[in-house]
Amino acid sequence: MTIKTILIPFSDEESSVRLFQAAACLAAFYHAHMRFVHLLQRPLPAAAYTYPVALNYTHDFYTEMEAMAQKQAKDMEDRFHELCAQSDIQIVTSAQHSDAKGATASWEVFDRAMPYGYTAIARLADLIVLAKPEPAAPAWQQGLVEEMLFQTARPVLMLGETETLAKMPQRVVLAWNGGREAARALSAALPVLKHARHVDVTTIGKINSNAEPPESVVAYLALHGISAQISHLLLKRKDDPEMAFVEHAARQKKADLVVMGAYSHNRWREVVLGGFTRQMIRESSVPVLMAH
Repeated sequence: MTIKTILIPFSDEESSVRLFQAAACLAAFYHAHMRFVHLLQRPLPAAAYTYPVALNYTHDFYTEMEAMAQKQAKDMEDRFHELCAQSDIQIVTSAQHSDAKGATASWEVFDRAMPYGYTAIARLADLIVLAKPEPAAPAWQQGLVEEMLFQTARPVLMLGETETLAKMPQRVVLAWNGGREAARALSAALPVLKHARHVDVTTIGKINSNAEPPESVVAYLALHGISAQISHLLLKRKDDPEMAFVEHAARQKKADLVVMGAYSHNRWREVVLGGFTRQMIRESSVPVLMAH
């Protein structure tokens, strides 16, 4: 099991460098191909106005937005070429990639709705790399992490607000509750865990008595040549499990990656009641590898 195809939604200048650095780090290590994908971004025209004013306004509005969308796509393409040149990464199609070429990259622009247009493309990626959405980011960007998790069945690496991966993660905290999402995240993270120096299998409170305990996870990892330790976070009645985990990850000598299952509850429950995944997306300052 390895990583050979990495998909990177390349939509804004703010996160472009961090996304490129993280993807390039992984691609160089695994001799993988990076697909940088940009969707044309246009706001929808306003609702109906009195004819013929509405028709003219909508046409002019659409024309202006189309020009802006094309300019942004061109600016992001220029940025992509600049970053590839700085990192000495070959620009080839995925069909032209070979391990002998090391890390390679391609650029693609699609005219599809956001964020759903990204999800269909991402289903053939081994890993999706996204930046943590900023509080003021557009609504589609706020929901991109969730859409990728729910609609692609692929693992997602979410970078922190300022953090990236300049080197392969060496200190990894793995959240374990015995659930299927945690198992999927564990499986997706194996290529990374094999090269980490320190892996911490962490449980929060009591896990289901029918679930495999963390000791079984350690034994499973040992079969893959990975040495791991166990941490049990014991919670008091008023303790917040999400913040307890965030603080634990921070205490692990500055862990540089968190691995966890995402949305073990239904999405409506997460939206209405809040939940572990949403809290981690909001609070984590280190990259998080998630799977649903």
